[in-house]
Amino acid sequence: MQDSYFSLSQAYDRYEQLRSKSEYEGLEENESEELQSLRDMLQENADDFLSDF
Repeated sequence: MQDSYFSLSQAYDRYEQLRSKSEYEGLEENESEELQSLRDMLQENADDFLSDF
């Protein structure tokens, strides 16, 4: 379970990085798509992730 925690936390860090960049600079088109897919992945995994605690 540690591996999925690690990858989810990495995904969340990247999501936050892109989200803050979007507020200040705007995103490239591919970054917008990446942000959307990260958000979807985090939402899909949130229930499993939280149930581990």
